[in-house]
Amino acid sequence: MDSQEGSSSKTEKKGLLSVLLRCSLALIFPMICFFALSFLLCFVAVSFANSSISNPISLPSQCKIVSSGE
Repeated sequence: MDSQEGSSSKTEKKGLLSVLLRCSLALIFPMICFFALSFLLCFVAVSFANSSISNPISLPSQCKIVSSGE
């Protein structure tokens, strides 16, 4: 009977460890995803800002001020 009690306590310890592992992963994984996506977004923004986009073509324009002088 001692062997059965010993094996059940080992099973309980494995079950407890797996539950702790799953809970810790459930807490850590979203944080890792959040930081990874934030880093990726910042990297894309910096890359976009430093890209060699030529200046837009500006055409000369004339403004005509129309006023009714009374």
